[in-house]
Amino acid sequence: MKFTEGYFKKWGYEYAETHFADQVFTWNQYDKIEESDGKERQIKHNLTRLIMENY
Repeated sequence: MKFTEGYFKKWGYEYAETHFADQVFTWNQYDKIEESDGKERQIKHNLTRLIMENY
């Protein structure tokens, strides 16, 4: 991913989290919760696997 694409993605997530916090739940928020709980990333891996199986 190019620098501008990565920055735009980061900005988009930050904007959504600040302006639409009651309507969205992002991977960044999930990662923060996961870090505080100390759990594995099993849910994210399972979702990715299920998505890829459908292609």
